[in-house]
Amino acid sequence: MRQSLDRVIPPALQDRMIREADEATPGNRFEVFTVKTPHAPTRGAYREITKILDGLAK
Repeated sequence: MRQSLDRVIPPALQDRMIREADEATPGNRFEVFTVKTPHAPTRGAYREITKILDGLAK
C-alpha cells in the first residue's frame, strides 16, 4: 500500500522499497494500491484501505 501524502516514508522511498522487494522476489511481485493519505491514515482513508483489503480477500 502506497500512501501518497506520507512525509515519514515519502512516496519515492516507498517506490524504491517496492521495486527492490520485487527485484528480490521476481516470481512474487507486489500488487500496489495507492491511497491519498499521510503516514497516519485518516478515517476516510481507513475506509478506502478496508475496501482494498476486503477486495483482496475475495
